[in-house]
Amino acid sequence: MAATAMASAGLAVAASALTLLIALPWLAAESVEVAPLSGNVAGVRAGSIGATVLYGLIGVAIGAAVRSQLAAVAPGRGPSARRRQERGPAR
Repeated sequence: MAATAMASAGLAVAASALTLLIALPWLAAESVEVAPLSGNVAGVRAGSIGATVLYGLIGVAIGAAVRSQLAAVAPGRGPSARRRQERGPAR
């Protein structure tokens, strides 16, 4: 579990850094001033990293508890996937 948490945290930090690398120049081009080290940005980054770690741990726990891959993944797809299948292909 600790390895999963560390891997999830590493992935989340990398994704957060990539997001900032894309968003900051884009926002600067739109004349929007953002301080990347401000409390608001840091709070959002910390929350997204924490959520990613939790979802990674939940995924590992479900995978360990359920033998069938289909049974583990199907509830995550939810009822919206069934509705799309009932309507048929998109036009």
